[in-house]
Amino acid sequence: MSKINIKQPQTICFEYRQEKSDPHYGSCLWADFVFDLEKYTLSIMSDCDSYAYGWVPTPAHESMLQLMCRINDDYLLGKISDCTQLLEEESMVAAKAYAKELFEAWGSDAVLPYTLDDLMHEIENVSFSDGSVLACSELADVLDSYGLEVVDSEEMYDCIKMDYPARAKKVCEIFRNHIQPAIREYIEKDPADEMITWPQADAAAQALLEHADCSRPEGGNHELYERECQNLGVETTVDGAYRAGEDSMLDFLRMEIQSNGLEAWGEG
Repeated sequence: MSKINIKQPQTICFEYRQEKSDPHYGSCLWADFVFDLEKYTLSIMSDCDSYAYGWVPTPAHESMLQLMCRINDDYLLGKISDCTQLLEEESMVAAKAYAKELFEAWGSDAVLPYTLDDLMHEIENVSFSDGSVLACSELADVLDSYGLEVVDSEEMYDCIKMDYPARAKKVCEIFRNHIQPAIREYIEKDPADEMITWPQADAAAQALLEHADCSRPEGGNHELYERECQNLGVETTVDGAYRAGEDSMLDFLRMEIQSNGLEAWGEG
């Protein structure tokens, strides 16, 4: 028989709306940044596509929003996107420079039956718009047809220049210029609302553990503990934590109290 759990996650959404006075109006009209304060996930829905990433929760050290305050846009870009945009002009320049190096290296020992201009003209026929794999294959064919041996294939692959998509970079620019300052302002206004402190969570966990008497499997109130977890909508291996003893239970309670708030556990 199936079981349905209904959860109300602890999330906060920062909404960005581009104003018509923006000189780059139309580059990204809207973006919603949704932060899950418990799971440490970020979901971005925007006019420039959707993105998501999750971090390991570290409530004992810093909250999700505190983490978001200290990361930079380049770091975020690397988490939510990949270098899939092939830069044709930059790749062509790099390919010509690489071919010229090979030409000069081989030409120093023998008279080649073609000129450097001939080689450059052939390189210009390589289509970098077809993707990095095909471009590398075409470049290798050209060099081979001119008798130029590729000693280090990595150097040839380095000729293919890639970048992050412009839309992903725009979203990260919005994060840096608009969302991050808004997060800092939000925390500064009422830091108490942003995060339950570890001492508070520890005290509440100790009190609940004592109340439920979970430390003694033979006489502990397993049902009370399980009911408190269910009231929170917390998915947990209650039986496993229960059998592990007081230390494991206490650690779990600390984490859940800090994530869900003191009032949810009757300790507000």
